[in-house]
Parts: sequence; structure tokens; C-alpha cells
Amino acid sequence: MTRFSADDPASVQQVPDSQRWLLDYCKHCPMPGRLDLYTPQSVKAEPQRLLASYRCDEGHDWERGYAPLIGRVADVIRRTLTRSHGGHLSGAALRRAVAGRDRSHFGAALGALTACGEVEEEPVTYHGQVGSRYRLRSEADRIVSALGLHPATTGQGLVPLYFWFDADRLLLYVGITGDLATRQASHAKKSSWAEFATHCEVRRFPSRAEAERAEKAAIEAERPLFNHVHNDTAEARQRLVAYLIEHGRMDLLAPAVSRG
Repeated sequence: MTRFSADDPASVQQVPDSQRWLLDYCKHCPMPGRLDLYTPQSVKAEPQRLLASYRCDEGHDWERGYAPLIGRVADVIRRTLTRSHGGHLSGAALRRAVAGRDRSHFGAALGALTACGEVEEEPVTYHGQVGSRYRLRSEADRIVSALGLHPATTGQGLVPLYFWFDADRLLLYVGITGDLATRQASHAKKSSWAEFATHCEVRRFPSRAEAERAEKAAIEAERPLFNHVHNDTAEARQRLVAYLIEHGRMDLLAPAVSRG
């Protein structure tokens, strides 16, 4: 793990180019400190971990003190944006959603979420004043972008690739179909994971072959919990078992559990 001191130019120059974007986190630290550089993948998974790695120079216990607060504020921001159903909210609206005692950590939490790409920031001008508005980045867009896939936006005969997520935006299932409405109705009736699913995102591809390639790539990269094809590993089975135990559905651990 690489360390640098924000006020030491020599150590900053040692940061790899691939991670220099993480230097932006320095300006969000409530107190002068040091920063551990995690990989971009780990930051996307838990953006507050990066902020939690600051060590304050005045002897404060950062991880047991400030880090949980920032994580709590980040969760409030996520929930507030989730309730907007893909819409934008102003920074002021997000700040109001945070309890007064935690607002001093609002900038750090929002900075973590935007820097890692989980929240999108868009500049806006209102009555001559320049500001920003925010929304949660689509998980489907994140996945297809990371895999270098190119969904179609217009055209006839497009094949849907769909992604089902739970309330915590955990990917449950990825699939393709020629008849989206019928397939989703079938999932609702027969798939054991349907009770955990809260929202679906769809991206379309010009042909069945392209959609199948995208489906395989997405499953292999993201390891959705209930996909069996392209995901039949011991690690995948362990994750599924842990998820069902956590959600109190150990009855679904029977061999007959439907993963499709």
C-alpha cells in the first residue's frame, strides 16, 4: 500500500499516474493528514474506505472517530439520491438530508462518492449563480463502461440485456431476452431472487450475438449472485449462501433453489 504526505511534494511525485486522480481526496480531509492509496476497484466498492485511511497529525484516532461518521453521511447521501429515482438533486438538498451533527463531514462524504464515480456531478447555472447537482450513477452504465461495451441507443430489432439489483444496489442477476415483458413476468413468478429485487436497468444491443457476448462479459466480471452459467465457482456459491443467510432465507439453500 502506497502512502504519501499531502504537504510533501517529493512523496506526491511518487504516486503512480494511474492513481493520481485520488489526490483530489486531499482537499476533502477535515484535518491535515496522510492518505493511503487503494486501487480504483476497491475505492469503487467502498469509497469511504479511502477517506477512512486518513491519519490525523494531531493524535486523533481517525478510523474509530471520523471514518464511521463519513460512512454514515455517505449512506444518507446514497439513500436520498436513490429516492430521487435517477433524478438530480442539488448539493443543498443533499446537505439538508444529513443530520445537523454530521454536516461537518458532508463535503468529505460527497467528495468520496463523486471522485470514485458512484455519484455523478453536473455543473448548473441558476439565476446567474454556478453550482452543481448530483445523481447516482447508473450501475448498468458503470458495468458496460468498465467492460468497454457499446449498447445501442436507436435502431430496430435491439436485444435487451437486463440487470436486476437489490435495495443496496447489489447485482442479483443478468440476462438477455427477446421479450422483456414476458421474461420479467416469469422471473417475478418463478425466480427465488425476485423477492430481493428492487429495480432493473436495461441496455440494448444491435444483435443477439452481441447481447450474448455482453451478458457473458458482465457475468464473469461482476459475478451476480444468482447467475449460474458463467459463474459456477466455489466463491460464487459461498457468496450466495452468505447472502441468503444474511437475509434470513436459509430455506432457499435447498438444491431446488432457482437461480435463473
